Parts: sequence; C-alpha cells; structure tokens
Amino acid sequence: MKPHGLQRWLVLAAATALLFCLGGLYAWSIFIPPLRAADHLSMAQCQMIFGTLIAVFTLAMVPAGKWVARGRARESALLGAVLFWLGYQLAHEGSFLALWIGLGLLAGAGTGFGYSAALTTAMRWFPQSRGMATGIVVAGFGGGSAFLSFWVSSRLAAGWNVFEILRWIGHAYGALLFLAALALRPPPAPAASTRAVPLKTALADPFFWRMAAGMFAGTFAGLLVIANLKPMVLAMGADGAWAVSFFAAGNAAGRVAWGRIIDRKGLASIPGSLGALTAGIAGLWLLELWSMPGLALAMALWVGFGFGACFVLYASGIALHWGAEAVPHLYPIVFLLYGLSGIAGPLAGGFLFDWTDTYRAALAISGGVLLLGVWATWKLSRPPVKS
Repeated sequence: MKPHGLQRWLVLAAATALLFCLGGLYAWSIFIPPLRAADHLSMAQCQMIFGTLIAVFTLAMVPAGKWVARGRARESALLGAVLFWLGYQLAHEGSFLALWIGLGLLAGAGTGFGYSAALTTAMRWFPQSRGMATGIVVAGFGGGSAFLSFWVSSRLAAGWNVFEILRWIGHAYGALLFLAALALRPPPAPAASTRAVPLKTALADPFFWRMAAGMFAGTFAGLLVIANLKPMVLAMGADGAWAVSFFAAGNAAGRVAWGRIIDRKGLASIPGSLGALTAGIAGLWLLELWSMPGLALAMALWVGFGFGACFVLYASGIALHWGAEAVPHLYPIVFLLYGLSGIAGPLAGGFLFDWTDTYRAALAISGGVLLLGVWATWKLSRPPVKS
C-alpha cells in the first residue's frame, strides 16, 4: 500500500527547498572581493565570518536534533527561517561586527535548525531508500550555491551594493524558508519502535570515531577550497563565478550520486569518496604551478563532487550501523567535526595565503589530512557488527 506516495514527495520537495536556500552559504567566496573592497576586510576576517557560520551551524544541529527527535521538525525549521532572516538584515548594516554576528551567529544558527529538520524528515519518509532521499535533499544545499553565485555576480555587475544584496537575500530566502518549513510533517505511521543507541555506547564504538575522522578530513579540505575558491582560480586564470558554479554543480550531483552509491555499496563508499576528493585537491595543487583555466574549472567540479559525499554518506552510514532512529541523536555529534573543520579549513587557507601569497601550502595540508581520513575510514568497508 502506498496511500501517502504523493505526500512524501511533497515533503521531500519542501525539505529540498529548505536546503536550497540554506546552501547559499557555499557561495561565500563570491562575496569576498566586494566585501574586501567595500569594508576593507582582510582575507582572515572574511574567513572568520565564514568559519563562524559553519561552526555555529553545526553546534545548532545538536539542540535541533533533539527537537526533531521529539517530532518538532516544523518548529525547528520555522525558528531557522526567522534566525536566517534576522541575520541577513543585521549583516546589511555593513560593519565587520554586524557581518560576523548576522551571518556567522544568527544565520549560522538558522542554518543548523533548518538543516536538521529537513534532513531527518526526508529520511523518515523514505525508509527503504534513505541514501537516495538524503542525496536529493542535500543536493539542494549544493545547488543553492550555484544559483546564488550567478545571481550575486549579476547584481554586482549591475552596480548593486554588496550590503543591499545581502538584505534582498534575507527577504527572499527568509520567505521561502518559512513557507517550506510549514510543509514539513512527520510520516503518518511512525517507524518501528526501536530505542536509539545511547551516546555513551556510541562513543565507545570505534565506528563512531572513524566516521568522525572521515567527516573532519573531507570537510576540512572541501571548506578550505569553498572559502577561497574564487581568488584561488582567478590566480589560475579561470573565471571565479564559473568556478563557484562548477563546484556547486559537482557538489549537487555528488550528493545524489553518492546517495545511490551507499544504497548499493554500503560503507565502502566512505574511504572511496575521500580518495576521490584527494585526487581533486592534488589537481588544484598542480594547477597552482601550471595554470590551465579549463582544467581549473574541471577540478572545481571534481572537488565539489567529492565534497558532496560528506553530507550523504555519514548520515546514511549511521542509519546503516545503528538504525534510522539514531540519526537525529548521533549525526549532529559527528557533524560537529564539520564545525571544527569550518573554523580550521577556511582560516588555514586565509592565513597561509596572507603569509605566502599562494594556496599551495594550504592545498598540500588538505591533501595530507585527506590521506589520514582514508586510512582512518578504511575499515568501515567491512560489514558492521550488529549488537
């Protein structure tokens, strides 16, 4: 029986729309040149804003996960919409402090509350195809940055002030987030009654720490590139807006593709995704030595494809190992490593560029972190031992 077939697709569409709006954060590098010109921000200050946004995003997912586990996904998403709108209105004021509080703290918290609600709700409506549902929803997160990067670039070219652009993003996306949040609802029949694994038990399981290591390695490298992508490819002779869009397209496609891959191949997908991302980072490092604009765009696409895996495989992996009911409790804890990498990756890239005037050192460090992640997650390819 499939009496709610259409309804679950409507919920999936609402969840995808939520993440489409929230995913605009990955277009951050588009804002760096106009912000530096308008407000005389340093590269490190720009990355501090972005790093704070990522860190607060992940921290907010912990209380949001508790709300969602209690059936309050809609309330979580509505709170996220309000915080997002408030943050962008404050950022319109233009000072570094307003940008840091508005985008880093308020919009970051709004992103966490909306992300957790959308992801978990979609997985609950598709118990037999969690990887596919997760991939489609988080593809919206990646696709949102492609749309926003083109729109922001067109407005800047038309002479708009960067702070006016931020205000309009807050108005338009805040309204869409609010409407999409209203459409979220839990499945009519709850899943089979299974007790979520206690956090203490999960922390004693090496599986948890291997997942955490993989999450940190993949997102450290990906966020370092995202936060610096436009100036990075400009030095390679490529167009910055196109590079951000290629990265976003690869990111969106990767999220759908890796969702299908883990449904078929299981946990072996995780070290494979980190290996693919390593190859992309190595390609960008080589292009720092020999500039080839077309190949730079291809590498941006490939890095985006590998980075997209981070937002599908770990949530699905937790569901495979401990069951779907563990996701709202344990995934936010694993996702905290994304917050840590959100501070470490962009700041490392910004500081090393300010120091060396090149991204070679930052890319080399990213490659080393990824190789450690491949080593740490290699044993995940073995079938999990069920307790």
